[in-house]
Amino acid sequence: MRSVVRQPYAAVVDRLRAALETEGLVIVTTTDLAAAFNREFGMDIPPQIALGVCTPQLAHEALQADPSVGLLVPCSVVVRAAAADITVVEAPTLSMIVAITGNRTLEPVVADTTARLRAAFESLPPDDGRPLPV
Repeated sequence: MRSVVRQPYAAVVDRLRAALETEGLVIVTTTDLAAAFNREFGMDIPPQIALGVCTPQLAHEALQADPSVGLLVPCSVVVRAAAADITVVEAPTLSMIVAITGNRTLEPVVADTTARLRAAFESLPPDDGRPLPV
């Protein structure tokens, strides 16, 4: 899942946080990748964060169905600055959880969480049609 938004990074991060909350997705971890790379490796990268998100009840159901899902929970949603006023928001395809575990009982949880993530992504401002440098 990917969305390119013609707005500054900080504004998109704020909007996305609100949209995730509206959809019942809880941010359980926040990793500032730019700060971590600078602090740990002395490397500079453009602003980028990884938000670990989940729906607590659905994550609990998934972990009860297959404890190995812990390898894949929470789901990472990455927000990165692509240019001054262009921000990219990305999340993995959650159907990989069923593919990796081979546990088809997880399909309803994956479908529900995917729908919630899609709704959060779709709430971000639409592209205005101008060419994007991404």
